[in-house]
Amino acid sequence: MTVVGLVLAQIAISAAAPDTVGMREPVTVSVRVSAPAAADARLTTPTFEAFTLLRSSFTSRVDSTWIGGVWRIDEYRYVLLASRPGRFRFGPFTVRDRVSTTRSATVDVVVRPQQAGTGGPPAIVQRSRINPNRNVDFHALVVPETVFVGQQATYQAGIFLDDETRQRLRRNPEFIPPEPRSMLAYELPFSKELVPGWRSGGRRYEVHVFQRALFPLAAGRYTIPAAELTYALPISPSFFSREESFSVRSESAWVVAIEPPAAGRPPDWAGAVGDLTLDARIDSAVGRVGDPLVLTIRVRGRGNVKLFPRPTMALSWASVVPAEERVQLDSQAFVVSGTKEFDWIVTPRSAGTRELPAMRYPFFNPFSRRYEVAASRPETLTIAAGTLAAVDSGAADSARVLPIRVTWRGEIRRPAALWTAFWTVGLLAPVPAIGLAWLRRPRRRPRPRSARDELRRLAHGAAAGDVGLVRRTWLAALAERTGLSSAALTRKGALARALRRAGATPEAAEAAEALLAVLDAAAFGRGGRASDASGLAARAERVFHDVDQEARARSTLAAGMKALTVVALAGAAWMGSAQGAAETPASLFARGVVSYQARRFDEAARLFAAAADQAPLAPDAWANGGASSWMIADTAQAARRWQRALRLEPEAGDLRDRLALLPAGDAGTIADVPRIPVAWTAAGALVLWLGGWGLALLRVLRRDQWLAPAAGGALLASVVLGQVASRTENRLHASDLAVVMKTTALHALPALGSDRAGSLVVGDVARTLAREGVWTRVILDGDRDGWVESDLLASLARP
Repeated sequence: MTVVGLVLAQIAISAAAPDTVGMREPVTVSVRVSAPAAADARLTTPTFEAFTLLRSSFTSRVDSTWIGGVWRIDEYRYVLLASRPGRFRFGPFTVRDRVSTTRSATVDVVVRPQQAGTGGPPAIVQRSRINPNRNVDFHALVVPETVFVGQQATYQAGIFLDDETRQRLRRNPEFIPPEPRSMLAYELPFSKELVPGWRSGGRRYEVHVFQRALFPLAAGRYTIPAAELTYALPISPSFFSREESFSVRSESAWVVAIEPPAAGRPPDWAGAVGDLTLDARIDSAVGRVGDPLVLTIRVRGRGNVKLFPRPTMALSWASVVPAEERVQLDSQAFVVSGTKEFDWIVTPRSAGTRELPAMRYPFFNPFSRRYEVAASRPETLTIAAGTLAAVDSGAADSARVLPIRVTWRGEIRRPAALWTAFWTVGLLAPVPAIGLAWLRRPRRRPRPRSARDELRRLAHGAAAGDVGLVRRTWLAALAERTGLSSAALTRKGALARALRRAGATPEAAEAAEALLAVLDAAAFGRGGRASDASGLAARAERVFHDVDQEARARSTLAAGMKALTVVALAGAAWMGSAQGAAETPASLFARGVVSYQARRFDEAARLFAAAADQAPLAPDAWANGGASSWMIADTAQAARRWQRALRLEPEAGDLRDRLALLPAGDAGTIADVPRIPVAWTAAGALVLWLGGWGLALLRVLRRDQWLAPAAGGALLASVVLGQVASRTENRLHASDLAVVMKTTALHALPALGSDRAGSLVVGDVARTLAREGVWTRVILDGDRDGWVESDLLASLARP
């Protein structure tokens, strides 16, 4: 309607719809009616030929226009579904009030015929094999079964009810869909008009289809659990009949996600997958230096709209700061689509005619299976002069040089809890009290003699009238020496072999074997009991002594050779390392100081880093390396090296002042370095430990009852103080902490295109929680929790 008609009729109406749609794609018809707020305007819709109305919606708002007065704007949305292909015309839509009638223009829509392989009912209806013995059948599948990461796969669950069961149902069945993992899911619409009355095996079924769009976030095979359907049927036709409940489960479905191909991938591709277009707009074509403008990039098309990544943006004539994001999702069609808008705050730095270049947005199109680039149109802006001060380019040259440490103190000593003397004294402290208590314990009967002692007693004058006793005692002594049982030594040749393995010479082994034969003949032969038992006992003692001495000498020699070999290898390694080291950490540190004072900050940073590598427990090397990195604008390395230095020397005030220069600062529970001196805390724990065991010793000596609580209190206090020292040492060790090396986004999921869960600033200290592929889950101060690329983190773990 023309402007003149609008003024006369005071009512305007317009209708819009897509020009072309497919057979199974819903058609959205939008009708907009503008009328005075006081007017009683009523809309009359035409008949939608060959279309089924799926749903409709209505919104209204009040606004003022350039004509003047208050107007009401009504918007109607009709979602239709075509039943056959062809060219169709809607209209006109009519609005009537008390004095006039206004009609819209007609709307033409072309419905494309269905392509081969895509027509007819959904895939779940076509592929399911219905069991004729079941009144209710339930199946599920995913189409397609193989997709690219970020491409849509559709999960379909089909419920088949025969006519008899459908008529007996008194209430709707309860459907419990599965919960897919590591995938984003969107519910899709469905109309029973797509399956008017499915027949299979001569029976007619009412078909209900549940559809859900799935988007895998990483490559791999995903299994979707079975869905469950619960329904109840009356036992008899009576209205008051009890009901019997039934439950059926569908098959489990699966989908395979593969990574987009590496061939042809643009270097600036950020993970966008879909069929996309791009356009840009700025809130004003005229600006002024220092006054911010809002630039909006809109990405629209088919795909997982929520995970579209933010485009890269950089302007040489203005500063650009990311702002809000907005998502408008259209899941009414069978393919998820929509629009995602990204805002930037653009602040011009110089006046003149400036060009907003065409923005590139590379994406992978899973339908054409190739990488494509969406581009916006360039814009021209006019920037007037403003009050923004220019940046002095020579400020960096005249920047204040940070002071550094010029004295090399070497590596700090490890915490007292790691000293050998510390643990030695702590472990020996209980020995006096425990030993004295053990000596004063009630006496028990003496320990029985060993077989060696018994053999010596028989050989030196003890009554040895029984040869069998001499034989048993001698074999028992050899068993103690060799570790074999007496029964194993009695086999022929076993004794000689065992003694040779123990280190005895062949002569001594043969002498022992011969003695065993003599003892066997004397003990088990006739007249053995009357043999010279005393002489055999002396001979057995001599043979045992020879075997024992030779075996001990052999083992001592072997141990000495091993020790000598270890010492030789260690000495060779030390000599090799001493010869291979071109410079000591002290010399590297001294050269770094000279280079820093000469303002050769790049060279100084390399020298201090080399000194820190050779002496990782030297805080001076780390501190000066951080200062050198700061002077060359390497904020990430400065933060990492200052953090390392402060955790080696927590009492250093100059290092805390350095960390305050970083964008992230040093405040927070995670980034904070405890000021508790570990050495003094551990020493206090040791003193309390020694005092507690000293009181325990007095308790044993004097038997005073009041000393027991004092000793227990001192020991408990030492354990508590030791725990404090241990926890402080663990925090200083920082085995699970890392420094963020680049300002980046914190992602909600381990995927490049996932939603932003926050932002990370260079120098942030993060606690690592888990790893998944190339991603690391971190938690930071400020209740920030999410995923970040592992390459952007540098560990703070102390060697």
